[in-house]
Amino acid sequence: MEEFSTLLVAHGEAEESEVYGALKGFRGVDDDEVEHGSEEHTEGNKALLALLEVEDVGSEEWDERLEDLAKAVSHHVDEEERTILNGARENVSDERRAELGDAFQGERARQLESDCGRLENVRKLVHR
Repeated sequence: MEEFSTLLVAHGEAEESEVYGALKGFRGVDDDEVEHGSEEHTEGNKALLALLEVEDVGSEEWDERLEDLAKAVSHHVDEEERTILNGARENVSDERRAELGDAFQGERARQLESDCGRLENVRKLVHR
């Protein structure tokens, strides 16, 4: 669970800091959808925190929290692909998308190195 937590948090934090803001204002990329994507990262972090706080792994509560997290992540990925990323593919130059991809990878690596999926950090993200 620790590895998944770290990967999920690193992805969301890198996306928000390096991609979402840069995509705002591009014609064909819906700014409201970008904002909604950020809100969904928060929802995912809340579901992740709820799961991480369950002490009895494998309990009914843990299974329910895992299902909530899976639904939140699945929903976000589906919406992001259909709205934000399709708009970026169609309206942002290949060069600029490559720059954003490099920036994303760099921030993601920094997040991974910082062990961003720790319970204390997820709590901090949820309450910011």
